[in-house]
Amino acid sequence: MSVSKSRSRRCVLVADDDRDIRRGLQLRLCTAGYTVVEAKNGREALELARRNRPDVILMDIRMPELDGLTAMKRLQEAPETASIPVIVMSASLIEQDRAMDCGAVAFIGKPHNGRELMALVDKFTGTRN
Repeated sequence: MSVSKSRSRRCVLVADDDRDIRRGLQLRLCTAGYTVVEAKNGREALELARRNRPDVILMDIRMPELDGLTAMKRLQEAPETASIPVIVMSASLIEQDRAMDCGAVAFIGKPHNGRELMALVDKFTGTRN
């Protein structure tokens, strides 16, 4: 799914290997007026971030093929994706410091608080829904 840069809706890339989490976030974000692109692992997240240039990325840490921390490092190394803010979502709260050291702009635990998550997405997309 490719999203035009002339879009009026903000785009969020959701990278999580749990299909139910992706679908739940997609429903919440679309209802709030966001366009959503989904990735089921870190490799897909990198490819979709380069192709779609989302306004913000919601990234799980533990995913197959390429973990979220490594994906974040690679996003920061590429000029075309380095400025995209990444909000890390993880059930492992001990990963918070590592996530922030890798460049995350925020960390939210799983299960996440929907209002807190939406407030973060709104903050880093510059949107007030």
